[in-house]
Amino acid sequence: MKIHKSLRPELAVSKDQSRYVLTEPWLDAENKVIVATDGRHMVVVPVEIEEGDTSGHVSAEALAGARKDKRDKEFAIAR
Repeated sequence: MKIHKSLRPELAVSKDQSRYVLTEPWLDAENKVIVATDGRHMVVVPVEIEEGDTSGHVSAEALAGARKDKRDKEFAIAR
């Protein structure tokens, strides 16, 4: 997965560890987006899906890596 370097969906997640499903963003590989919420606010961020990417929770560390791994030219953000 590749994500634009200026987008940080992990900042929108819940800090409450008892709400596990809200503590990490969700990668929707079929729709090519990452969704994050804290139960009050929600962000949806476009991503480039790579071979082998599957839908599921994504750690903040994986998102940081997706921003650093971008060796290609910047991809356009769909608006």
